[in-house]
Amino acid sequence: MRAAKWFIVFGVLAATGAASAASLEVKNRSGQTICYVYVSACSEDSWGDDILGSETLSNGESASVRVTNGCWDLKAEDCDHAVVATRRGVQVSGNTSWTVGGASAENVRLSVHNRTGNTVCYIFVSACSSDSWGDDVLEESVLANGNNTTVHVTAGCWDLKAEDCDHNVMATRRNLTVDANTTWTIEGSGSSTTGSAARLRVRNNSSNTVCYVYVSACSSSSWGDDILEEDVLPAGQSTSVRVTQGCWDLKAEDCDHSVLSTRRNLQVESNTTWTLTD
Repeated sequence: MRAAKWFIVFGVLAATGAASAASLEVKNRSGQTICYVYVSACSEDSWGDDILGSETLSNGESASVRVTNGCWDLKAEDCDHAVVATRRGVQVSGNTSWTVGGASAENVRLSVHNRTGNTVCYIFVSACSSDSWGDDVLEESVLANGNNTTVHVTAGCWDLKAEDCDHNVMATRRNLTVDANTTWTIEGSGSSTTGSAARLRVRNNSSNTVCYVYVSACSSSSWGDDILEEDVLPAGQSTSVRVTQGCWDLKAEDCDHSVLSTRRNLQVESNTTWTLTD
């Protein structure tokens, strides 16, 4: 086996200092040549530069890159830019390795099934500890109704969001514990729910842009998190959130946090809609 190749992310180290530097080793055990490896901080919304540059990584070879300790997203592609593997939410500390094609105990599969009756164009997968959504894992692809896709992540807690081709939110799933083989089924209005799960749609028929929507159980003494997060809900659009069947309190605010509407004691069943008007 040839010696590992070394590459340095100068910008990262220059900004934060060598004291927090770490070594990330990428091992190619995929059975094919890797021509592109992208390493981006989990907080970034786009992939960084290819660390291999003009080099390639043949099967059996390794490459190392110097980064800072912290959370990193990784992607490997072949010479036609086809994705060989992705790894999200890797906690890099000291000396850490990512084996592409190897059986890593931390690298698990998240299977996403589209049963909405519509095409899913964007799927965002972010660590529960993150305060922003990561990249769209579908990239240039779409997920047609009835089809499945697989995302490779580390075992742990993840937040998920699916959007249609107009960036309307179709479904979100929070605090999903992903282990060896986990499935997230995105269901539409015609799909059956399992257990006490329900679909709550918020439709904005007002003339205002809604920037914050809070959904809390009636028994709660405080409002929960904003389900829109960094998104907004323009006039005429709608969004959906998965909740359990039961009693819920709802609040919508504009971008200055002025209350536009509240709804108390809404009984949410399998498919329930809250419509905002002027």
